[in-house]
Amino acid sequence: MADGGGGGGDLLSALPDDVLHLILLRLRSAAAAARTSVLARRWRSLWTTLPELRFPAVTDLARVTAALLSHDAPLLHRLELCSHDPAPHEVAAVLHLAARSLAGKLLLDIVMRKKRNPAAAAAAGIGAAFHIPCFRKATEISIRFAYLTIRLPPFGVFAKLSVLRLTRFRLDDSQCDHLGDIVSSERCPSLQALTLRNSQGLSNLAIRSKTLLTVGLFELEELQQLTISAPMLRTLHLVHCLDKRAVRAADISAPALEKLGWIGLCDWNSVHFNVIQHLKRLDTLNLSVYGPPNLVDSRYPGSMSLLQHFKAVSNVDLYLIYPSVSTPSLLLLNYIIETLNEMS
Repeated sequence: MADGGGGGGDLLSALPDDVLHLILLRLRSAAAAARTSVLARRWRSLWTTLPELRFPAVTDLARVTAALLSHDAPLLHRLELCSHDPAPHEVAAVLHLAARSLAGKLLLDIVMRKKRNPAAAAAAGIGAAFHIPCFRKATEISIRFAYLTIRLPPFGVFAKLSVLRLTRFRLDDSQCDHLGDIVSSERCPSLQALTLRNSQGLSNLAIRSKTLLTVGLFELEELQQLTISAPMLRTLHLVHCLDKRAVRAADISAPALEKLGWIGLCDWNSVHFNVIQHLKRLDTLNLSVYGPPNLVDSRYPGSMSLLQHFKAVSNVDLYLIYPSVSTPSLLLLNYIIETLNEMS
């Protein structure tokens, strides 16, 4: 780091802050960046002005809290955190601090590795619900909760949020209907992409959004009622969300939909589609085929009626399941062909 004249000058420290920030960000760890403080006085608090903070494989969230309290940049553009076996109150403390300055992406991955007995879990706060704050300036939120119980913010607008991904989450009993309100236009006026995966406690989801372009719902096994009203929606994926007999109704209004991916058996008579005229691709797996009315299987009636909701589709991918019936399979195949011809 010394110059060639032997004066002991620190040429690296003479670089502008923006360049030094790029060097520290290459370390991909806030802790590693903080350790550079010992190099020289110029580096002492440089890490506190980083626009991005990453905490891989953290076990002590108190350190993350301390780092956020020391962070001196006007805005935080990215917070990335992977935490092992945290207590919910520790996660909540980090999120509330981050919500103040985060103006970009939040990537949080919670990993539960330890098996605790109920008494130990209660003492550590495991199983208690923790509050998710309102991130007013965040643009993207992606969280894997490891089925920790969460409480959604009762008020506040996620004004800049365009991408939301929630995985392995458990809703507090009092909030089983609240998630739809959060992701709708009043609370998320800029939301364009929504992914919900592996939930517990989500029985009713009503999404009403003027901005959503993509929705992906995966393994929402307790879902009983689904409502989607999204005039701008282009892509919708529903994977094992309406499989249970407890499903009461699904009402989907997406007149601009271009791609529908649907995996799972269900009673299609319980699904109401707005007439979709712009659909270009239909991907369905596990579509049960029953042929003429006298061959309909009572477990999942009307599966082939799904196709009748669409005026025209340029690409159709089907994985067909044939029930055990005495009628030759050729009769069933002819019925499928007739149904598809009616769509053309």
